[in-house]
Amino acid sequence: MSLRALWLCIVLLIGLGVAADVPFVFDKNTSGLANYTSSQLERAHLSSNDLAGVPTVTQADDNEIMAFPVTGGGSISEGKVDKNVGELKKALNSRVEPDNPAIHREAVVLAAKYPGDHAINQIDSIYSYLKSGDGSRKGWSYVPDPRGIDYFMYANESLAIGKDAGCAGAGDCDDFAILMSALVESVGGATRIIMVHNNTSGGHAYTEVFLGQLNAQNSQVEGIINWLMQKYNTDKIYTSVETDTRNVWLNLDWGPDKNGNTHPGGPLYQGDKCIVLCIRDRYGLTPLRVPDKEVIATGNNNYGDRIADKAEYPDGFPSDANIATTTTLEFLQATGIVTYIPNYLSRGVPAWQYDVAPDHRMWFQGPDENLVRVS
Repeated sequence: MSLRALWLCIVLLIGLGVAADVPFVFDKNTSGLANYTSSQLERAHLSSNDLAGVPTVTQADDNEIMAFPVTGGGSISEGKVDKNVGELKKALNSRVEPDNPAIHREAVVLAAKYPGDHAINQIDSIYSYLKSGDGSRKGWSYVPDPRGIDYFMYANESLAIGKDAGCAGAGDCDDFAILMSALVESVGGATRIIMVHNNTSGGHAYTEVFLGQLNAQNSQVEGIINWLMQKYNTDKIYTSVETDTRNVWLNLDWGPDKNGNTHPGGPLYQGDKCIVLCIRDRYGLTPLRVPDKEVIATGNNNYGDRIADKAEYPDGFPSDANIATTTTLEFLQATGIVTYIPNYLSRGVPAWQYDVAPDHRMWFQGPDENLVRVS
């Protein structure tokens, strides 16, 4: 899909009675979002400079008809074709194919670096590989569609072409979205594909992954947002929030942020109209969670001391693990890994009584330089 092509000029020929999702930017000042009303979410969208030009996401009914200009890899429309939304969803669903053996193997290999159930670092591993590659392969290679044709490749097709070309995958933006969706779905994530029309630059497609429901019990949405901010040293994470359910969807598009970095939750594509096409929507949505952690704190155990992930040191902790990380105890508390930080840590006392969330272990370096396990 060429960004120059007017790929998705959306003309709704049947009446529109649908819900709209609101683009939302999480930053370090975001709080109490679960209690926002629909109008508050909409006002936050309209008043945000970071979301200028980003439209709401419309959930079209399956029986609606959209008019698509036929452009493909060219820059001039060669007429229009009417497409039924339900049939378009069916076509995309058939191409996502998370149960394809090649797709499932690739997804499991990428997620297996971070074992567990539906953790954000598994999705991050998939995203990073598709966008940037690894030591043996480069990241995604953009190649446009044939002129006059909008061609949706099957996920395994994009993957196979990438293997032959020495990259993570190849094709245009809808092919990237399809493969991203396939890999995430293949390890239990829930995705949807967003189609965007822009009067200036043409059309675009990208994938979003379901994070969770803001007002659900034990929701980890804000913890996931904090994890992404910490990992990518960014102060903004871009999402869509459903105003009626408070479901939050994380952007997995390939565009860079203001610092030139690409990561899950990067800036949303600007346009005039967005339509969501839910993938495999007959199944329930699976929320993601923050990664499991085994950590140590170094120094004098002051509130806010830096910590290190035990997984970084499989052969034992170095004498100064402090130099390898920027994560803080406040971050652990914010993500729910730690439920509370007692005051006596500021006096350098070994934290035998440290209150830790279930299924996590904390390690602290006491005044005598010995590691103390708290479980």
